[in-house]
Amino acid sequence: SYDMIINAAFKDKSGGDLVDDCEDGDGLTRMGSDWFTYNDSKDTGKSTITPLTERGVKLLTMTSGGFNSSKYAVKIEYKLDKGGFAYNPFVGVGFEMKKDQTSLDISKSTGLSFAYKGTFGTGDTCAIKCESDAVTQLGASYSYTLAPSASWKEISISWSEFLQPKWVTDKVDLDLKCVPKIQWQIQGATNKSGELWIDDVHLIDFDVPVKNLIPNNHSTPPLHLSLKCTHTSDKLTVSFATIQHGPVLLSLYDLTGRLVKTLTKGYCDAGGHAVRIDTRDMPLSSSSYLVSLKTTEGTFTRQVVLNR
Repeated sequence: SYDMIINAAFKDKSGGDLVDDCEDGDGLTRMGSDWFTYNDSKDTGKSTITPLTERGVKLLTMTSGGFNSSKYAVKIEYKLDKGGFAYNPFVGVGFEMKKDQTSLDISKSTGLSFAYKGTFGTGDTCAIKCESDAVTQLGASYSYTLAPSASWKEISISWSEFLQPKWVTDKVDLDLKCVPKIQWQIQGATNKSGELWIDDVHLIDFDVPVKNLIPNNHSTPPLHLSLKCTHTSDKLTVSFATIQHGPVLLSLYDLTGRLVKTLTKGYCDAGGHAVRIDTRDMPLSSSSYLVSLKTTEGTFTRQVVLNR
């Protein structure tokens, strides 16, 4: 006979530890934080990744065909190219713990669970990295190397299975009280290419701090996407409300569809907003114009008449 010790971690089937099931397709986690992608261009590498996000400008776009026939999942496509980088080229995808990119205490969680599939594994590897502010040596993050899988596979990994690289000289314990992000990084030889899918991500046993994007108080009408324009004298006021935090593009067009001016571009929290424009600074004639509001929830257009 012999003894066997099994370390097991199980996700909360009720969904309290769910980070994102990707079904809203908005590029944000349930915590209101961003999904992001990156490549090695800052290290003089030439690797490419699609989609490539840009904080405050471009969120990650979810892809149809999720785990267990669900609607959406995270998907990246990549091609590795060392360029001028001294080491193996890399790309990656991950999510921030907080909207402001600061750390979150996840020490009450016991591990990470998610579904994935990908074409990595021959000449390139995929490692999940649990970033912690306690690790200060470059490249020394705690990680777990994924086994390749051509079809959807669900996996639960305890934090004890995350290890620092063997070459690390300044070893520290994995401090889960200060984790700013978790990411999946693919690294390997130049010209390796492929794809990675991720879905149904859980921080096991952790009470995920959900950002309430839609009010659930029955005494308060639900927030909805809206757009209203008011013109008085030489002032144009555009009022709008969004359901959730995300990118907003507010533009002014003439009736031929020509862009006259981008009124605002950036990120907005869920709720009501107002943009006030001095039309005396714009070369406009007395005519009708179209104000367009574009968000991840859709596009609204309103007509406004300017009298000069």
